[in-house]
Amino acid sequence: HVYWIVAGEWIEYTFKVNEAGNYRFTTHVGTVPGFGNFTMFIDNEDVSGKKQVKGTGSFINFVGMDVGPVTLSEGTHIMRYEFDTDYDSEVNNWLFSFDKIVVHKISDTSNEDELVPSVFSLAQNYPNPFNPTTQISFNSPAAGHVELKVYNMLGREVLELISGQRTAGSHTIRFEAANLASGVYLYELRFNGAVLSNKMILLK
Repeated sequence: HVYWIVAGEWIEYTFKVNEAGNYRFTTHVGTVPGFGNFTMFIDNEDVSGKKQVKGTGSFINFVGMDVGPVTLSEGTHIMRYEFDTDYDSEVNNWLFSFDKIVVHKISDTSNEDELVPSVFSLAQNYPNPFNPTTQISFNSPAAGHVELKVYNMLGREVLELISGQRTAGSHTIRFEAANLASGVYLYELRFNGAVLSNKMILLK
């Protein structure tokens, strides 16, 4: 794990490709505030664009972010991550933690979406605290029935945001809380028997 990453820092790796083809890189990061970003380069070429790292619930709750497909030739390459933020006041603060990179070769014959997330995950809503609108993002590694509900701190359901089939991939839903009172709420995601949840703060 690489902790306490701040704007202006970078990490560089040398790696070897045994078989030419298209590859997907899944970078695992964790953060609470969610105001940092990274750009991934291979052989000095930007292959990701600026990837905003949203809140994941904690600095040790790592969520995979996919980059690809990236076409690579056989041989040795250099992979570089550059870290930054769009928030001037946070330049010297902890942006996020960096855990690992998982690399998969993409089938040359696949016609399906090649950027399907490898794990089921629920990100921290952004922004948080919020008033009155926020966004909730989650990843589904396969298609299936998804339920996303909001509860108050007494455990009572106050709103159902999703209930139905969703495709594999990354999803973001806009949550409008104009009719709710200020306070702490729990949002819970259910997918194929698995349950994930996070807290969010509504300030009015």
